Amino acid sequence: MSIRFVYDAENNVLHETGTGDVTLQDFAEYREKLAELGMRSGLRCLADYRQATVKIPYEGMRATVPKTEAVTEKLEDVKVAICTPDDLGFGVARMYGALSDREQYM
Repeated sequence: MSIRFVYDAENNVLHETGTGDVTLQDFAEYREKLAELGMRSGLRCLADYRQATVKIPYEGMRATVPKTEAVTEKLEDVKVAICTPDDLGFGVARMYGALSDREQYM
């Protein structure tokens, strides 16, 4: 898997790092593993994708969002900082954020 992560439960901080080609399968597997961590509201996350090339098509990402909502639906006040090597990577991250915004499912 191209995404590695460390969760500091005491401080409620998640640090994820993407390297190489990050595919839709990598992202889905990563999100499934997050569901097992028992994260709580107030989570702080640093997502470092400076060494990655994100290869996730829009339609694939759109289909993944409802499946991965279980990870974040119980969390409130989550803060995420995203580091990418270029505007395209940041755009993909923003697109995921927009797609996963709970208001569009209400």
